[in-house]
Amino acid sequence: MSSMAKSLRGTTSEQGMIGSAANSVADGLDVAGSYLQENTFENMGRDLTTLIRRYPVQSFFVGLGIGYLFYRRSER
Repeated sequence: MSSMAKSLRGTTSEQGMIGSAANSVADGLDVAGSYLQENTFENMGRDLTTLIRRYPVQSFFVGLGIGYLFYRRSER
């Protein structure tokens, strides 16, 4: 993810709306990459459980959407 962020930063200019959007995406990739490197699977599961408890309705709809996508994928 960090290499993707570096390549994204290298291919876009830092001026304008597209440059600032690309920079924001690259920052997010850096944060996600460092999170994945620094945490164990158990800690990620605990974080996910905390997130689901904090936002139960939104989590339900995300789960429903993912289930629908798996259903549609298995139909083919």
